[in-house]
Amino acid sequence: MTIDATSPRTFDHAELIQLPEYHALRQALDALAQRLDREQDITDRDGFIAAVTDMARTSYAADDCDHCREPVWPHGADVTDSWMNGRYYCPICNRAWTCGYTADLEIAAMFI
Repeated sequence: MTIDATSPRTFDHAELIQLPEYHALRQALDALAQRLDREQDITDRDGFIAAVTDMARTSYAADDCDHCREPVWPHGADVTDSWMNGRYYCPICNRAWTCGYTADLEIAAMFI
């Protein structure tokens, strides 16, 4: 039996349910998924899951916009060996830039 990558898998997030951030993330994911379902020309369910996975994997890579001073996360990245060059876009001032980070999550965890 082949399992589609977009199908649910068995999981248990019981250790997270007391965190308000967990519920806020679930709400944000639901809102994004519903928007993408309505505007199907943006991406399909596979693209949504890939984007969410990429967001989770680069959650440590926020960079402050030099103009707005607001944190922004990469919308794209080129990864080679243990280095990531992220592409950033500030939705407030429309500024775009790149910033490099380690792609080694053990090293990145030391700075979180």
